[in-house]
Amino acid sequence: MAKVQLYIINTEKYEYQKLLKAKYLKDEDIANAEKYKLEVGKKEHLASDYLKNKYVGDYYYNENEKPVSDTSFFNVSHSYGHVIMAYSKDVPVGADVELKRTVSPDLVKYVSSESEYEKIKNDNDFYKLWTSKESVVKCQGDGLLKNIKDIPGIPFEGKKTFDNDTYYSKIIEHDDIIVSITIKDENDFEIEVINEEISF
Repeated sequence: MAKVQLYIINTEKYEYQKLLKAKYLKDEDIANAEKYKLEVGKKEHLASDYLKNKYVGDYYYNENEKPVSDTSFFNVSHSYGHVIMAYSKDVPVGADVELKRTVSPDLVKYVSSESEYEKIKNDNDFYKLWTSKESVVKCQGDGLLKNIKDIPGIPFEGKKTFDNDTYYSKIIEHDDIIVSITIKDENDFEIEVINEEISF
């Protein structure tokens, strides 16, 4: 069975000036973080680079601007200060995180197919749907180039087909966030959740 490590950082726990002194960060990571206007974006960027540098090591950006490695599979996501990275030695992986919050009915209708719309009963269901769709396209590696309604979000957990490939998705609810992880495989997989503490 394939294995995925899910690393989670809540950047609200850290002062920005302290984050600048975190281990594993490079000068270019700090310079890129400074380009963000809001402090939350700066902190998310630093936490993301921290995870990639610590656990992935060497990586580069492919033609779709997705960070990739020749020795492992990984994907990062962030939402309102929460940063995650899904990492696997076994299979291509995509991940998405969203902070639980109120969503407008118009947005639900905009992203849902007709059959999906009937199954969305509350805000939690919407974020499961949204993160599931995002994690599928992030696993595929093309980004949101397709019509969002055409990307399969249901089942939230289980096997789904997209562009003639088979994927398997799982949902994790952790504190006040919802995370979807999708692998490019038709079989179930194990997830190890790790609450990452940044080292200085």
